[in-house]
Amino acid sequence: MTNLNRLLLGLCLAALTLGCGGGAGAPYVNQGIADDYQAFYDQGPTQPKAAMEALDRAQRSDPENAYTLYLKASAHAQAGDLQKALDLLKQGNQLQKTLIYVTAPPPEDAMPTLSRVRQLGFTSSRAGDLGDKAQEYLRAVRHMGRRVALAEPVSSLGVLNGAGIVRKTYESEIEYWTKAKDLAKADAVKEALATFVAWYKDLSRNLADTLKDLIREAAKEAGLTEKEMELYSRGGDLGDAGKQQRADAARRKMYEAEVAVLRSELAKMPPVE
Repeated sequence: MTNLNRLLLGLCLAALTLGCGGGAGAPYVNQGIADDYQAFYDQGPTQPKAAMEALDRAQRSDPENAYTLYLKASAHAQAGDLQKALDLLKQGNQLQKTLIYVTAPPPEDAMPTLSRVRQLGFTSSRAGDLGDKAQEYLRAVRHMGRRVALAEPVSSLGVLNGAGIVRKTYESEIEYWTKAKDLAKADAVKEALATFVAWYKDLSRNLADTLKDLIREAAKEAGLTEKEMELYSRGGDLGDAGKQQRADAARRKMYEAEVAVLRSELAKMPPVE
């Protein structure tokens, strides 16, 4: 891999990690609920009661938002209560709205709670613990994953986590039906997984192609050398206010283009069963 290709990859990864922009008055910008989400994220591992109280506050502030229920479901699943998690998932999947509340539009807020929701995807491998409700749990988690991928604010990070959940539940269901010796159902799920994976590969390729061109354009507009581009991709200070401002402006354009690609590709996402 050439130095330039490594650099482009680094910048692409930085863009994917940081996410996409949005207006300051966007409906998903809410300091109070975002703070509650952060409190849940910070306190969950060591103070589960306080973490759940934070989500209770968030739910009272907006009882129609599915994402809060998904976070609650993730906490119960990690505690081993898959039935409670299933109840919350079903309740959340019936709501119309999925907002990941933030303090400021990405990239200023990196939405760390997505990692908690992603953990639900891995609990799908334990669906068999629910007996005859196993398939219901797998489907509930999968529908949640699709909704997380489509959630506002749209971002590569949200799509990555949501799509990862969908893929994992398909894999868990294939394993479930294989163990049950129902190969016909396992094969049907394999087909659904293949369709989903093909869509995700197209999305990734189209996004990478767009970002690659924009990164080159951004470097040219900002007048950056290859060494400066590498430093900038790591979040370093260029030591030149003018270059820094031009690079930041070019990067914002990249986020806007990223959002456009994501919205276009998300419209093609296959339905899930």
